Amino acid sequence: MADLRLIQARCIAPAALLLSSGLLSPRATAWLCNSPAKRERCSEYSLKSDFRGKDLTKEPPRSPKTRVGGYAILGRTIDKCRALLWGNIGEYHFDCPLDNMLFGFKGIKGDDFKAFVETGASDDEIAKWVDRNGTPKSEEKKRAWSEEMLKVNPYQDPEKRDWYVEQLQPLGLDPKTTPLFDWLETDDKVSYKKAA
Repeated sequence: MADLRLIQARCIAPAALLLSSGLLSPRATAWLCNSPAKRERCSEYSLKSDFRGKDLTKEPPRSPKTRVGGYAILGRTIDKCRALLWGNIGEYHFDCPLDNMLFGFKGIKGDDFKAFVETGASDDEIAKWVDRNGTPKSEEKKRAWSEEMLKVNPYQDPEKRDWYVEQLQPLGLDPKTTPLFDWLETDDKVSYKKAA
């Protein structure tokens, strides 16, 4: 930490360049950029402007229907992972059962995914990393899996049925006909509408 203090004391620009090259973690950068003036200089020198992602205390992550690199769920997983790294994940959870639907399909681990996201990778770079790691999948398999994910309905699983009914009831949604992704989208909208 002493080396980082020296960088901070002399000039924030080299630290920002280290961040953009992936050599500093978000936590170290948050420490380095701990005042408004320093944050401004960090962002001025940052080469990866989308690294911070969304503040999930103020807005929801992307819909699980949004595809990144051909994968459903991936955009939402990226948003939650970045928010976790920056400390603004709010009520969301990274490496949750939804994220693990994607991780299980690809045969990758949440910790490995998080370590790569922490480098400051863009959405496109993360999608390419997912392609390269775990079990190889053709474009057709990715497309078929993503289409199948759109139809997933926990109501059809007897072990999850009661839980799903309980989640959808306050929203006025029919658990028998509402797929998981539709519930998540509706819940996001209602949650942030209340907060506004």
